[in-house]
Amino acid sequence: MNAAITPADLKTEPKPSRWRGLREHLGWVLSLFLVGLGAKLWLIGRSGTTLPFWDAWDAEAVWTYIPWFEGHLSLPDLFHPLNEHRLFFTHLYCLALLLLNGQWDNQLQMAANAIIHSGTVAGLGWSMARLMGRKVWPFIWPPLALALALPFAWENTLGGGLYTQFYFLLVFSLLMIWFMLLYPPWSVGWWVGVLAGVSVLFTAASGFLAGGAVGGLTALELLKRPRTWRKHLPTFAVCGLIGIAGLLLKADVPHHKALQAHSPAEFLIALGNNLAWPWIVVPPYAAVNLFPLALLGWIYLTSKEEQLNAEKVTLGIGAWVLLQSMAAAYARGAGGGLPFWRYMDTSSFIMITGCFSLVLLLTRYRQRLWFGTGRLWLWRVGAAGWALVCVAGLWLLCDRALRLDIPEREFFQRMQLKTTREFLATDDVNVILHKPRNYRLRPDSAQIEAELLRNPIILQILPACVRKPLNVIPDEAATHGFTLHGCMPPARNQPVEPWWGSCAGTGSQAPSVFESKPVQKSSFPFLQFPVAGYLGEPGVSMSITNSPSGKAEAVRPSRLAENRWVDAIVPAPAGEFKITARAESEAKWLAFKEPRELGRLSVWTVRMVAAWKYFVIVGIACLCLSLALHREKSGLGTGVIPPD
Repeated sequence: MNAAITPADLKTEPKPSRWRGLREHLGWVLSLFLVGLGAKLWLIGRSGTTLPFWDAWDAEAVWTYIPWFEGHLSLPDLFHPLNEHRLFFTHLYCLALLLLNGQWDNQLQMAANAIIHSGTVAGLGWSMARLMGRKVWPFIWPPLALALALPFAWENTLGGGLYTQFYFLLVFSLLMIWFMLLYPPWSVGWWVGVLAGVSVLFTAASGFLAGGAVGGLTALELLKRPRTWRKHLPTFAVCGLIGIAGLLLKADVPHHKALQAHSPAEFLIALGNNLAWPWIVVPPYAAVNLFPLALLGWIYLTSKEEQLNAEKVTLGIGAWVLLQSMAAAYARGAGGGLPFWRYMDTSSFIMITGCFSLVLLLTRYRQRLWFGTGRLWLWRVGAAGWALVCVAGLWLLCDRALRLDIPEREFFQRMQLKTTREFLATDDVNVILHKPRNYRLRPDSAQIEAELLRNPIILQILPACVRKPLNVIPDEAATHGFTLHGCMPPARNQPVEPWWGSCAGTGSQAPSVFESKPVQKSSFPFLQFPVAGYLGEPGVSMSITNSPSGKAEAVRPSRLAENRWVDAIVPAPAGEFKITARAESEAKWLAFKEPRELGRLSVWTVRMVAAWKYFVIVGIACLCLSLALHREKSGLGTGVIPPD
C-alpha cells in the first residue's frame, strides 16, 4: 500500500532548481496558459470588435497617436491622466502595437491582452507550485483556470488596449508582492520588487495599494519577530514613499464624486459586495469567503517557523485584493452598488487566495486545525462545500454576462460600426448627432467624434472595418452578368456601399464574369474582401492578379458564405492588380465588395481567434498528460491530501 504524504514531507520537500522546476511543471502550466488563452479568444471572436470606442479615442488617438505622427509626442504626454489614472505603460503598449501593425486594431489589442493575462496567471501558478510543493498543482490548477477561462471579466477581455491598465496593474502588483516579501532588503530581487512598485503607479490609480499589501505583511512579520525591526525599515520606507507618490499622482475628477460612496453604510455594503465575490449580491457571504485566508493568517502569525514563503505570498496577494476592494467600494460605491465587470479580474483573486489557503491548511497545518487529524474529514467537506458554492456563484455571474450584458455590448458595437460607416461615407455630422449616445464612438460629443474621423492621421490608421476601401471600377468590355448591388438585399448593406453580384436576373445560362480595371497598390500587406454566395464551390471563383507580373492569387473565404457576408483575406499584390470573378450559374451566385487594407498583425489575430478551439484542445491534452505523470510519480490516486 502506498504511504501517505505527511505535512512534514511537504514542509521539508526540497525546492527544485528553477529549470528543473520548470520541466516538472511545464505541462500543466502550459495547459493553464493555452486553455485560458483559447477561452479568451473564443469570447473575442464571438463578441469583439476591431473598432475602438469611448475613452480610447482620447487616451490613444488624441494623446498618443496624433502627437506621434505629427512629430511632437513628449514624455509628459505619456503620463497624461485618463480620469484618475496615469497610463504610461498603456500608452507605450498601444503605440507599439500600432507601429508594428501599421493599423489601429482593437481586436489585435484584445488578443495581446489575452496573452498577457494568461501568461501572468500561468506564471503565478508555476511560482506557487514551486513554493507549495510539486504535488499540490492539481489543486491550484482549477481556480487559476476558472479565473482565466470564464467570462465574468468580459469588459477587460473585450475592452482593447485601454483596458490593459488592469493587466499591468496585476502584473506589477504581483511582482512587487513576490519580490519584496521573499527577498531581503537591498538584494537584487528586492530591488526588482521596488522597480515593480514604482511601475505599478503608472497603471491604475489604485496601483500604490500593492505597497500597502507589502507593508501590511511586513508588519505582520514584525509582530512575529519584533527584534528584526531594523531589517524591515527599507521595506517600510519604500512602501510609504510609494503610497505618498500614488496619492500625489492621482488626478482629481470632480464629476466622478457622484460615483463615490456617500456614507459609511454605502461603503460597507459596496465593500461586502466586492468581498463576497462571486456572490456579489450577498454581502454577508464575504465573511465565509475570507475565512480560509483569515485562518491561514492567524496560523502564520502564531507560527514559530521562518521559511513560510507560500503562506507569505498568499497572504500578501489576499491583502492586496482586500485593499483593492476597499478602494473600489470608496471610489465606485455610490448607493452600495455592485462591482463593475472590469474589476473582476482582480476580484477573482479572492477565490484564488482562498483556494491556496485551503490547500496549505489541509496539507501543512492539519495538525493545528480544530478537531485534530481525527476529524479532518470535516475540514475536507467544508473545503469542498466552499469550492462548490464558489463555482455556483461563478455560474450565475457568467450566465448573467452571457445572456444580458455581453449581448447588449454586441448590439451597441454594431450600431457604432453602422454610425461610423455612415459618417465616413457622407461626412455629415448630423449622422452622429441624431444617434443615441451608445451608438457613437464618443458619446460625449458628436462634433469631437466627427473631427477625429476627419483627421488625416486617423484616416490612415483606421481598422479595416471602417477603413475606406480601395476603389474598384469594372471593366465594362470584359464584365457581363455581374451587376452593381446584385444578389444581396440592400437591407444587409451600409448606405452608398457598392457591391457586385452575379444575379443578373436575365435568365441567361451563360457564365457571369467580372473583371476590374487596375486597382491601386495597397499600402498594407493584406486585403480583406467581404464575399457572399457560393465562392469556393465548383464553377464559382474569384482571384486578384498582379498587373505587372500576371501572378494570380485566389480569393477564398474561411467558410461558405451563402446569404451572409464573410471576409476573405488574401495577400496584397506588390503593385496594381485586377480583380476577376466567375459564376457558372445564378443558382451558384457570387457577390463581393471592394477590398479593405489589413495589417499583418491584424491577420495573425484573425487566424488566432479562428483557432481558439485548438488552443483549448492542446491545453487539455497537456493537462491530461501532466495528470498521468503526476499519478505515476506520486503513486497516489487522490493527490496530495492523504486518506485518514
